[in-house]
Amino acid sequence: MDSYSSGGAPWHSQRAYIGRIVISEGVTSIGECAFEECTNVTSISIPDSVTELNEYCFYACESMKSITIPQSVTRIADGVFVACEKLTDIYYGGTDASWKHITSRNAGLGDNVTIHSTGVFTGKCGDNLTWTIDNNEVLTISGTGRIPDYNDSSSGGNNTAPWYGYAYQIKKVVLGSGVQNIGNNAFAGCYGMTDITIPDGVTSIGDSAFDWCSALTEISIPGTVSSIGSWAFSRCALRGVVTGKVEPYTRDGINEKIESLGAHAGSSVSSKTDYLICGENAGSKLEKAQALGVKILSPGEFFRMAGESV
Repeated sequence: MDSYSSGGAPWHSQRAYIGRIVISEGVTSIGECAFEECTNVTSISIPDSVTELNEYCFYACESMKSITIPQSVTRIADGVFVACEKLTDIYYGGTDASWKHITSRNAGLGDNVTIHSTGVFTGKCGDNLTWTIDNNEVLTISGTGRIPDYNDSSSGGNNTAPWYGYAYQIKKVVLGSGVQNIGNNAFAGCYGMTDITIPDGVTSIGDSAFDWCSALTEISIPGTVSSIGSWAFSRCALRGVVTGKVEPYTRDGINEKIESLGAHAGSSVSSKTDYLICGENAGSKLEKAQALGVKILSPGEFFRMAGESV
């Protein structure tokens, strides 16, 4: 739908006779000043195809008491609801966090307006997996199958994970018992994620799967995982430590291997250490790791995690 200057919409001269607005499926945006001063409008139907409500599009629709906005909308611009004096309820198909993300501070919402976030974001990933993001900012993936490989954000949005557009609101990820692997870049950019549940049965974690999950300080990897891709935990806050001799690497070499998985190579064991690689002639670090409950890996287990044959 076109944008207009103030008073420029072709129906503007008839606005006093308009009581209901129905926007057809296929319209992707409601243009600037499109329905300004439609003072007798009480009902507006917005289809799922709409992604933008542009500046002042409902300015001074003063008889409108409520409106339903689908979760497809990703931008609500300045002035959209200015002078909508009777507006008290907005029913939004997304989550609380996404509403705050898409709505301009200057949209014109009065203190008496209540936002009812009525839905969740949901979709398919792979052939038999379903994902949902709820109002608790939890991404849940359920069903049976493999999470596909995705591109990172530098691809310009081409084949990124279907939840990437909502990554800003994901705080926790729960993978169902039927999930078999985690694909490349699956959760890359989920910078607010602090917790993930990976079930037994997951066998691999792809390249850069958790890249830029900068709030993720710990992760429990089940014993069924046999390979972890390059930079899987790049720019996370994980920590790995090695003790003893690990052939054929020098200490610097094995630390570089830890870094290649995206973890931080530490020199001492603490409660913040995520795993200890235990080589020959392990010293006091092993005892401390056992006391703290830190995950202990043999060199063979670590090399399999790193995708190397042993």
